[in-house]
Amino acid sequence: MFVEYIYMRLHYLILVSCFFSINCYAQQTIGVQGGLAICTNDHANTTKTNSFSLSYEKRLSSRYFIGGMVAYNKYSFDEAYANDDYRKGSIGVNHNSDYLFVAPTFGVAVGKHMHVHFYLVPALGILVAASESVKEGFAVWEPGLGTPPTYSDTVYNNNSKVNKAIFRLGFTMQKQIPLSKYVMFTISASYNYMFSKIADVHHVYDTGTSDPYVKANLFSVLFGVSYQFHKKEKSSNETH
Repeated sequence: MFVEYIYMRLHYLILVSCFFSINCYAQQTIGVQGGLAICTNDHANTTKTNSFSLSYEKRLSSRYFIGGMVAYNKYSFDEAYANDDYRKGSIGVNHNSDYLFVAPTFGVAVGKHMHVHFYLVPALGILVAASESVKEGFAVWEPGLGTPPTYSDTVYNNNSKVNKAIFRLGFTMQKQIPLSKYVMFTISASYNYMFSKIADVHHVYDTGTSDPYVKANLFSVLFGVSYQFHKKEKSSNETH
């Protein structure tokens, strides 16, 4: 109950932070990026997928800024689990899911020209689409008879067990290359650590582990453009 309480409060914190991050400041930036992502866990087979993001940020000082981001990510991988009991065989999981993420962003700029940025991005992901199948294999083996085992496979549709919402924490390094006074070409490398399960297979098969493939961490490389603009702040005389 305590973990669920903290988890829900994190969801609220993300939404509230995104709302307040749109407050005005002298220098603001909007950006769009696209590229490739891949799951980094020890899955049997992973597929490179598309990744897109739309971001906004405002300067708090010359080095620090806060903002918000909307991102699309697809998770795609195959996984296999064995059981210690040879009679129970193993299962194979084919997973594909699409999530839309909303997140506040907290950043710092480094370097002489402030063109290298580091970001911390806690994100809430909402499931858009899912396709997951679980292949369950049984070995029929009669010990002592000296005959080889025979195998039987059953495939289950596991779409309903893909989580509707997930929480992850992203770490991003971005290099900005000036194209003009206000336009930047951006190159970003991100690692996203997943805190919550992406799906559950316990109802299909007891793998002998507490949490099969609980996490599907994601690494992505994105390219894009950003535009910096300045909004005139009201002076004290203008407010009277």
